[in-house]
Amino acid sequence: MLRNVTVVGAAGRMGRWLCRFLSSEGFNVLANDVDVGGLAELKRLNPNVELCSLEVCAARSEVIIISVPINSFEHVVRELRPHVREHHLIVDVCSVKKLPVDIMHKFLDRGIKLGTHPLFGPGSAVSMSGRKVVLTPITNEEFSIASQIVDWVEGRGGYGIIMSPVEHDELMSVIMGIPHAVGLILAKYLSDFDVSMLEFMSTPTYNFMFKYSTAILSGNLDLYVSIQKYLGVGRELRRLVEVVNNFVNGVEERPEVVLNELKALYSKIVSKGIDVKESYNYMYRLYEESLR
Repeated sequence: MLRNVTVVGAAGRMGRWLCRFLSSEGFNVLANDVDVGGLAELKRLNPNVELCSLEVCAARSEVIIISVPINSFEHVVRELRPHVREHHLIVDVCSVKKLPVDIMHKFLDRGIKLGTHPLFGPGSAVSMSGRKVVLTPITNEEFSIASQIVDWVEGRGGYGIIMSPVEHDELMSVIMGIPHAVGLILAKYLSDFDVSMLEFMSTPTYNFMFKYSTAILSGNLDLYVSIQKYLGVGRELRRLVEVVNNFVNGVEERPEVVLNELKALYSKIVSKGIDVKESYNYMYRLYEESLR
């Protein structure tokens, strides 16, 4: 059984989460990062983690998890290349999948390469319960390993999803790219107003929107911009702009048509099993909590 795991980029937020989680699962965790100070802090918080050079980490591990920004990914893979052996399983956890999978297959001629994307952030509890992980194998050997990982994840109460890197990126451009972009655009738009007055006069709907936009703004901005670039979110944003323009023109010229379209949209979403009334109640619960 594989027991020794290296986390490259261990001092990053997701790297730290991985170190904590893997340690809690009984793995021997070896950590590597260019951030020496971050590694020292990691060691202080998680004494069981061993800090090693890339060469030593690879020599002592069966699994190597690469948890670095997409902009640094190729550089890290090139540095790792001389140390990879046939027995290694090399896993990436980038939010984008096609590019890192292509890079691993281009530069690593040994070992099994597997793209993954944990669909949760480093602020999550150190548990797999209820968590979703996407795996993007492209060879038969990778499919076999991915299936085993799915069983392992689901055995811990999580969900494993296997799909192609391209399908993943197309879905994530909507699931991640659009919410990030809309949140940042809203924050930029609202900043032109007196936000303190808007906050004082806020309704539950505004409060929900403002909290959402500022939550995105307070996140990993480097990651968000990379996602916009590498997932090609601009294509979906242009479609969204078209929807906005049609909505504005419709309200100004034929509001009764827009109203009927919105009623049809409501029925369509409800028919998909979405509890829209619960969404409304959820918004008010968050608003009430914000007043405490």
